[in-house]
Amino acid sequence: MVRAIRAVKDTEPGMAVMTENCLCGHTDTGECHLTVGARIDLETTAALTATQAVIQAGAGADIVGLAAMTRGTTRAVRQALDEAGHRDVATMPHLIFDSALYEGYRTTMRAVPAPAARRPFRISPRSPETAVDTGLAFLDEGADMLLLEPGMLSVDVLASLRVRTAAPLMPFSVSGEYTRLASPRPTRPPDGGTSTRSRNCSPCSNGPERTGSSPTRQWAGPPPGCPPRPGPAGGLPPARPASPARSPGRRAGPPPAARRPRR
Repeated sequence: MVRAIRAVKDTEPGMAVMTENCLCGHTDTGECHLTVGARIDLETTAALTATQAVIQAGAGADIVGLAAMTRGTTRAVRQALDEAGHRDVATMPHLIFDSALYEGYRTTMRAVPAPAARRPFRISPRSPETAVDTGLAFLDEGADMLLLEPGMLSVDVLASLRVRTAAPLMPFSVSGEYTRLASPRPTRPPDGGTSTRSRNCSPCSNGPERTGSSPTRQWAGPPPGCPPRPGPAGGLPPARPASPARSPGRRAGPPPAARRPRR
């Protein structure tokens, strides 16, 4: 990932780079956290995740996305980034619902976790209040924004969070949503109207944005005729300002100022 970040920044310095910040690629079971025997080691998980975030930021990442869903990790990452001089790099913890919609990507990438792995911290689709509480807790730890996945199935949580915080909220329409919506052979009506693929995928972007989200991240890309909402850094939400003074979390108030591209 470090090589990829540097390649992007060398080619297009003004392009914002968002990463996934997780340990799942380094554990035998594919879990996002470390264990000692049967016990989940939250302290070591947070420390190593923070180290990984600093490495990504040093390579040029603008936003690091914390995917482990473990309490305390966001605070550890924010502190490590600040101490390393990366105060302008934003943190974006993920709110992940338990779902089979991620499995297609994992199978393709040969990254299917061992049975029951990764699930202790996933949120049950029947507990939207847990997702809201978890998101607010991440903001209190110093998160700048939140990513919600699967995007189309978390709109109710997004709406609940929007009335509680001014932080950017980014739905992620995952691979399983895309494969179920995209026609195997996208067709266009004879009259030149909107293609089947566009008509199916547009709600993935429009629906969450109507509830107050930042631009949706999705595998389909911006549907034809439905470009992403304009914003700084190529459509990404404003990130945190390069300022040494900051209070953790943002429950209300305007989003932070846009960050200048790295050069």
